[in-house]
Amino acid sequence: MRRRSASVLALVAVGFLVAASTGCGDDEPEYCSQVDELESSVDTLKGDVTSANVSALSSDVQTIKADSDDVVSSAQSDFPDETGAVESSVSKLVKVIEG
Repeated sequence: MRRRSASVLALVAVGFLVAASTGCGDDEPEYCSQVDELESSVDTLKGDVTSANVSALSSDVQTIKADSDDVVSSAQSDFPDETGAVESSVSKLVKVIEG
């Protein structure tokens, strides 16, 4: 179940990252660096799920939650649908991992 939730979050995050990255260039909006941080946090979670590092999952999810909150706050006006999907997915992931 945890692997599936991590995969769902990863897919939603990737979709958001693709959409958000279209606005990133020389004069980057704040959310560009925040998206990079979120992507790194999701990669860490995926690695811990793959290696069965269960003890790290709760910490990983809290990091993803904080990073996604930052991204949503910065990018919500430009990407309302995508940020809503990220919020929903992260909320589900937190419930699965933390019970």
